[in-house]
Amino acid sequence: MKEVRLLLLSDELSIADKLRGILGSTVGLPYTIITKKSFADAQGAIDAFPVQIVMADMVHVDAIQLLNHLKQSEFNGALIALFNNEEDMTPTVMTRCPVQDTLCKSRMDPLLVRQVLRFARQRRHSQLLLAREQSLFTELLNNTPDRIYFKDRNSRFLRVNMGMARAFGFKNPDDLRGKSDFDIHAKDRAQDAFNDEQKIIRTGQPLLGKDETEMHADGQMRWVNTLKMPLRNARREIIGTMGISRDITEQKKTQEKLETVIRELRDTQSELIEAEKLRIVGRLAAGVAHEVKNPLNIILMAADTLCEEGIDEDERKELCKEIRTAVNKANNVIFELLDFSAAKELRLDSASLNSVVERAIKLVHHRIVKAKIKVKVELDPNLPEIPMDPQKIEQVLINLIFNAINAMPDGGTIEIQTTLEKIGLEADAAKGPLIERFRIGDQVMTLAVRDNGMGIEKDNLGKVFEPFFTTGPSGKSSGLGLMVTKNIVERHHGVLTLRNRHSGGVEAKVYLHLDPKNSTQ
Repeated sequence: MKEVRLLLLSDELSIADKLRGILGSTVGLPYTIITKKSFADAQGAIDAFPVQIVMADMVHVDAIQLLNHLKQSEFNGALIALFNNEEDMTPTVMTRCPVQDTLCKSRMDPLLVRQVLRFARQRRHSQLLLAREQSLFTELLNNTPDRIYFKDRNSRFLRVNMGMARAFGFKNPDDLRGKSDFDIHAKDRAQDAFNDEQKIIRTGQPLLGKDETEMHADGQMRWVNTLKMPLRNARREIIGTMGISRDITEQKKTQEKLETVIRELRDTQSELIEAEKLRIVGRLAAGVAHEVKNPLNIILMAADTLCEEGIDEDERKELCKEIRTAVNKANNVIFELLDFSAAKELRLDSASLNSVVERAIKLVHHRIVKAKIKVKVELDPNLPEIPMDPQKIEQVLINLIFNAINAMPDGGTIEIQTTLEKIGLEADAAKGPLIERFRIGDQVMTLAVRDNGMGIEKDNLGKVFEPFFTTGPSGKSSGLGLMVTKNIVERHHGVLTLRNRHSGGVEAKVYLHLDPKNSTQ
């Protein structure tokens, strides 16, 4: 069983004997009493082994010195002052006495002695805990660069930390005690702070993260982010406010620089977009001139021939056939341009991408068979329905299938796959456009169409979405299909990418949001 060690500083051995008699009969922890007659001997004994209680006879010359020394040191035991009688405990003497717990030699009642010893140990334990908490709190206040302050109901400072004092030219935090914001800030700034604090006192609601400016002692204007809360007493009554202000001047400067850079980038982007628009318009004009002018020339020449005399029936029929072919070709170009430039509003509905894929494959089945193409389909059965325009997505897939067929004039295989993926950090050709519309880690739905043709030359990969650009045989494609397809995907807030496969051929891949509301657009 553990014991309680009591050290007694006294010249009277009878006191120790009396204590042993009282405490020896105590139920509970046993007491061991050690008697010393000098400060040095008492200190040596305390240093040599644990002591839970020190009792000092106040008639001893070293009593006050020992009690003061132990109270200010890291000694965590109880301290008790022993007087001859109650008459000796005068106000003057008690003022000099460094401890609250006392006993009188004339009243060594066993119950009273045991109570004083127990309460003294409890009091000392509480004092040490409080001192430790106060020390930690003071360390935090004095070493944080943030401005920390406590105010009464009239917004006068009760206590501030060193960071607050230094910011406004005070050497000692106590110099701000009793002052208010009107003593350190401009009137408008001080009034604004006062109004905020009075509202907190009235409502009990904190003020969270308010950015404001303050003029410091060095004449510099600083930005701070302020948090203020109600200050309550033990009965939870609001008795004032407390707050923390953090200097965010450098962050503000960085933010302003960043905003300037962003504005410059946006201006540059706008200029590039305008330049790109002009380039595309020029290419469109040239493409239209080429794609429409040729059919018109054919029509004109055929019409001139038809007007000549002596045309036999077979030649007339052939010329009419050429006119119809030329008109259809011109019509196709015009309709594709209209589909791109005057895009109809999407008819969004909750639909299954797998169902769209199955329907599109049925629609182009005859073309696939005629081109001697094999189709491998892998559809993820766990795909949820998502908002989409089914007819437009169907058009996307049909265009991609036709592109794949044109890339394999001697036949081949087309793979069509749907799946769920997460946008990752992989540095491939798709990374740029993907991170413009998606965030890293976003789950997306994908539709991939792969062929095993010759692929696309590296220099042409950046041109495939331009109007009238085509790598197919002359006359087979207008070069508008991919442009229209990309436009449909982007109107769904998605991304269409093209890349050459390592095994040969091309992969076209559509990325769609599971929820278009999450689009970064």
